[in-house]
This record gives sequence, structure tokens and C-alpha cells, in this order.
Amino acid sequence: MKIQNFMEDVVLKKVKEVFSDEETNVKKDFCSCSQCFLDVSCYVLNRIQPVYMLSGRGLAHMQSHYQEKLQQQADLVSLIREGIDHVTGAKRPHFSHRREDDKLLPEGFFYNFPQITGRLFNSVNFEPVSGVAVSLLFEGESMAMVDSNWQNPYTIVQNTAGIFSFWPYPQVSKASALKKSYEFELQVENTGFETLRHYFELAIVSRTGFLNLSGTDKIFAVKDLYINPQ
Repeated sequence: MKIQNFMEDVVLKKVKEVFSDEETNVKKDFCSCSQCFLDVSCYVLNRIQPVYMLSGRGLAHMQSHYQEKLQQQADLVSLIREGIDHVTGAKRPHFSHRREDDKLLPEGFFYNFPQITGRLFNSVNFEPVSGVAVSLLFEGESMAMVDSNWQNPYTIVQNTAGIFSFWPYPQVSKASALKKSYEFELQVENTGFETLRHYFELAIVSRTGFLNLSGTDKIFAVKDLYINPQ
């Protein structure tokens, strides 16, 4: 069973339309690169009510209902333009923001990994740790991430309650519906704490399409981990 947020498709389609209009108007400070497109989409999605559905009938009903709500669409466009202004004023510094540097998504069959997240605590006082770098390894090597927005190693900061996260780059498959197990290692090597190594396994079924994930397998939560002070 797949749960779908109807508003994701609505927002992505509308952001694409607004971006196209902005490019036609040749707005001086407007950036239409893929990163800014995603940043604006996230800005909007984080500020509207999600609408979840389970069936094609539900999708058809919502599409019909939404098309009748012209004011709702106008409000959405206004929010998108607000998002453009916000993102334009705070562009990601590590991204080139040049359209020619945008990469087309690979085609074919892939083992698409979920986002991997967990929490790290001090084993003595049970408080979340910070300033500690967590690495995700596969076959002894640092696992590549989907893009530069995801770091490996990931350094935990103080205001995120010991949380770390990764999104591994998909692996190529020969066909769809093939099952493969991947054993990962989480490693922490930090001054002031003993080295921590935690192993876990993910069974992934290959699919047609890059980053093709459903609502039920987008996130994998590792059990809480504890690190010993030296």
C-alpha cells in the first residue's frame, strides 16, 4: 500500500509553471537551477496542509476538487513567489546555481536506498552528543551521497538532539525486481570518545527509475546508539 501526498504533485507542477513565467520575464536576480527549484518547492510544502490518499479514485476526486478552488491556486502562486524571494536571498553557497551544471537523472534500473537516520548519545549521562562526526561505510569505503546537500561524514550539531542522517547514492541493477542485501557500517572516531562501529543490513529491491521510492520506504531509522567517553 502506498500513501501519497497529493499536494507534492500539485506544488511541483505549479512551481515549474511559475519558474517558466519568471524565466520569460527575465527577472534579474531569479535563479532557475534545479537546487533553487527544489528549495522553493520545500519552502511551499512546509507551509501548506498535506493531503494524503490511497487510491486512484481519491486522486481523481482531489484533482477535480482542487481545479474548482481558484483562490486556493492563487494563494499557492503567492506562496511560491514568496519562496522564490526567500531562496534568492539565501542561495546555497556550495551549489553552482548554473543551469548548465544541472545533471539529468540517470535512466535504467537501480537499488534505491532510503534516507538513513539515527541518534547518538553519551553512554554516561544519556545526553545527545554534538560536534561528533558519523561516517557511513560500505565495504570499508565511505558511501557516496545523492548530492552535495547530504554529507558523509555527517557532523552532529548541538541543536539537532544527536541526530545524524544520510542518503546513499543508488546502485545500478541489471533488471527490475531483483533483491540484494547491503551491509553498512556506522563509524564514529572522535577525540574524547571511544571508537564506535555499528553494523546494519538493508534488503533492497531494484526498481525502474533513479530515486524511485514509495512513502513507506523513504526513511530507515537506526536504533539509538551510545558512545563511551574515554
